[in-house]
Parts: sequence; C-alpha cells; structure tokens
Amino acid sequence: ILTERPFFYKYIALCRRGIALTGWSAPVPSEPMERYTMDEVTEAGIYSGNWHIRAQALSCIKSDLSSRDIERVSQLTVDSNLLVRREAIRALAHVKLPNNRLLETALSDPESSVRTEAALALKDRIDEKSLLLLLHEVDRRPDWMFKEAVIEAIFGSKLLESPKMLEMLKSSSVVVRQIVARAIKAKSSSSVSLLQNHLRLDTDPIVRFYALTSVVSSQSNIAEALSTGLSDPDPIVYNQAVVLSGKYCDKLSKNEREKIVARLKIDFLKYGSNSKQKDRDWGWRNIANALVTFGKKAGIEVSKVLNDLLKSEDKIIAWQAYVGLCYPIGEHGYVSMTEQQANDMYIKFAPKKKLQH
Repeated sequence: ILTERPFFYKYIALCRRGIALTGWSAPVPSEPMERYTMDEVTEAGIYSGNWHIRAQALSCIKSDLSSRDIERVSQLTVDSNLLVRREAIRALAHVKLPNNRLLETALSDPESSVRTEAALALKDRIDEKSLLLLLHEVDRRPDWMFKEAVIEAIFGSKLLESPKMLEMLKSSSVVVRQIVARAIKAKSSSSVSLLQNHLRLDTDPIVRFYALTSVVSSQSNIAEALSTGLSDPDPIVYNQAVVLSGKYCDKLSKNEREKIVARLKIDFLKYGSNSKQKDRDWGWRNIANALVTFGKKAGIEVSKVLNDLLKSEDKIIAWQAYVGLCYPIGEHGYVSMTEQQANDMYIKFAPKKKLQH
C-alpha cells in the first residue's frame, strides 16, 4: 500500500497481518520516513537494551534534556550500533554542551554518516580547534557526504575569513584547499588577494574553479579574474569563466565587455570541424549563451558578432552560431518561442549556403 504516512499508528494492525506499506510523497513532519520501530517510543527509550528503541528514542529528542539524559546520550555516541551513534549525534546538536569534545571525537568515527552528522552538529559552534579537526579528518577520508557537511559547517562559521582559515588555503592537501576555496566568499581584501593568487598558480583545477567563482561573485576585480579564468588550460575552469562573464557582464566597463566579447568570438572558432578541444561537444554552447547574455544585459550587438560566425566557411561553426543565437538556453532551459518567431529567426540568421551532411 502506498501512503505518505507509513508509520501511522493505526496501520500497525495491518502490518501485523502482512500488509506492506511503502512511503511516498512528502512525509508528515511529525512522522518522518526514517523510523526504527513501529512501537510507540518515548525519550525514556534511550535506556533500552534494544537498539531499535534506543535509536527511535534518540530521534524524538529535540532539546531540554536533563543532565542525566545528556550523560546517557553522550554514552550512546560510541554505541556499537552505527544508527544509534548517528541519532545520538543528531540529538546532541539540539542541546547546549559545555564543549565540543563529543562532537569532535565523532569526526573520526569509522562510519561516514556519523562523521557527517558530527560535522553538521558543529555548524554553529566551531572554534579554531574544531576547524583544524574538521579539515584534518576530511583530508583523511574525503568521501562526498562528509566533504559537503564540512563545507556547510565552515560556511556558517565566524572563522570563515579568519587568518587561520586563510592560512589553510596554503595547505599541501588538495582536499583542504578545495574545501576552503569553496567555503570562503571573498569579502575582505586579504581573502580576495589570496584567492586571486590561487586562481593563477594553484595546480589543482577544482581549487582554481572555486577561487574564480568566489572572486567574481564578490564583484571585486571581476575583469582581472575573468581574464585569468579565460586563459586557464583546464576546460572546466575556462567554461566557468565563460558562464560568469555572461552573468556579471553588466558589472564590467564598456571597454572590459568589448575585450571579453572579442575574446569569446575568437574562442568560438576553436570548436569547428577539426576541433581538438576536450569540451568540443559543449564549450561552444556556453560561449553562445554568454554572448546572448551580453546582448540582453549589456547592450552588446551580439547578433553582429554571431552573424560574422554564421558566414564561416566551416559549416560546424556556422551551424553552432545559428543554434546559439536562435535557440539560447536560459537558466531554466531552452527559451521558448512561437513557430512564427522561429521562422523569422531562420530567415534572418540561417547560413546562406546549404549545409551538407
């Protein structure tokens, strides 16, 4: 039976007779999908010898624990069952603790989901010691869930642009540099300068990608950062620079815009019939989208730029210019147009020579 309330108490009798309930849609907040037992459980269940009941009781805890219960929940952070340990960490995230010792210890738990919960629980209480432990542990075991949790925890921290955090950008660990570059939103001149340095010199393209994004998003030295990104040898960094140039084109001066448009026009020619570009199947689309955005937001005569490309002897270049101009992709997918608009665009912009297959 499909139901959005798979643990509704009135269904218990049906389940005992062999009916299988499958959760679907958005669950009722008071009855989450993740439940460990069908039995009704109170907070006193944290003292149970049954792990199902311990885990379920922990999931009910939100705040206002007695000192005795806090001590018990603390003991359960090292329970033999990983689900109990995870729920214990979640429970402690809702209560005021004298220090971060328990959460910091859980960062080295052998189970990824427990480490992830510990990182999230530290979100609003990170101190310098916690920060170093988070980065040390994620460097040791950089699994995806844990990395995302560490980034979220750091992002909400008061230490986000502290000297200690910026110092971590110089770490020999690629994982640490990636996380810090992604978490920092360049607000101070020192962080902007440091990120620009990594955009130019860091050996890891992911670090350069996030350094570029942070600097441009801060709207500080946009033109310099975009110029560096457009010269990057890695296609992922380069394409991010293309996308950001369109997104922030109205923040550039007229001279800066014209330089970037001229650069993009030249780069578009690299995606022709004999292209050796690693991103040859999709890089041209990002350039076309950026050029169209320049036209809409900054008044650049994009139709003239792409019109020149339409006249190319290389039929692939001409076709890509036509598709890019007539069928632009916005933030939410292709831009819709009527049949008449499509016909008008074809008559106006389609290559004059017949395309041969």
